[in-house]
Amino acid sequence: MSSKLLFLALLAAPLTVSAVNLAQEYEQVRRIAQRDPKVRAAYEAADRKLAERIVEIDPSLKGYTPGKPAPAPKATPKPAPAPKVRGAKHKVAQGETLESIAAQYRVGVPTLKQANPGVHERRLQVGQVLIVPKKNTAPTSSKAKPAAKKQSWWEQLTSDS
Repeated sequence: MSSKLLFLALLAAPLTVSAVNLAQEYEQVRRIAQRDPKVRAAYEAADRKLAERIVEIDPSLKGYTPGKPAPAPKATPKPAPAPKVRGAKHKVAQGETLESIAAQYRVGVPTLKQANPGVHERRLQVGQVLIVPKKNTAPTSSKAKPAAKKQSWWEQLTSDS
C-alpha cells in the first residue's frame, strides 16, 4: 500500500513543480510585456471595459478599478425615527386583544396598529404598553354618501342645451 502512495506522490510532484514554474514564467512574461506602451494601453483598456461591465452588473461598485481594492461601502443613513404619536398609554391586561383595547378607547384597530408598529395581534403580552392615539375630533358620519355619477364628456356637452 505504501508503494502505491509513493508512486502517486512521485506522479503528483512534477505536476506541482510545473504549475509553480508555469505561474512564474507567466509573471515574468507579463512584466516584460508591461514595458511596452502598446501592451500597457491594451491592459488599461481591458481594465476599463471590465470596470464598466462590473458597474453594469452592480451599480454600487461605481468607481471600482480592477486590480485595486473595491471602495468602502458608503454608510447607510439611519432610518428616521418614527413620528411621536400623541395619546394614552395602555398596559395590556390578561385576556385583552387589540380589538377589545380599540373598542375601549373608541379607535379603530388599524389606527391602533399604526401607532404601535411591530405589535402583532396574536402576540400581545400581559404588561406590554401600547400607545392609543387620540380619537379624531372631526365628526365622522357612519353612513358614507354615495359617489355622484360622473358624466361622460358627451353628457356634459349636451346637458347645457
